[in-house]
Amino acid sequence: MLQVPPTHALSAATGRRRHRAKPSAEQAILACRIEEILRDLPPAHREILVATYFRRQTTRQAARQLKITHEDARRRVYHATRELTAAIVAARLSRPDELPPTDPGRWRRGAFAR
Repeated sequence: MLQVPPTHALSAATGRRRHRAKPSAEQAILACRIEEILRDLPPAHREILVATYFRRQTTRQAARQLKITHEDARRRVYHATRELTAAIVAARLSRPDELPPTDPGRWRRGAFAR
């Protein structure tokens, strides 16, 4: 098995190593703060965010894994994203205009097109 140092990643197309920059101290602190915020979310919201964002599962896959309906999974993602965004803004880690909208329909309507 190929052992890749943590500061390098292999390009899927070429198999060559790409240098991945080490996180700065500021980024490490930010990651710790966001982890704390995630821990403070209700378990149902944390579970669905971990499944869909960190494990990159679809809402259907996450619903199957969590043994809930697809509609419930979609609803939880929506509410969890809103709650996470509000917590990040409240912790002053970001301004509201720097975060993506929590209403996906607003993307389609072009309200956030730049």
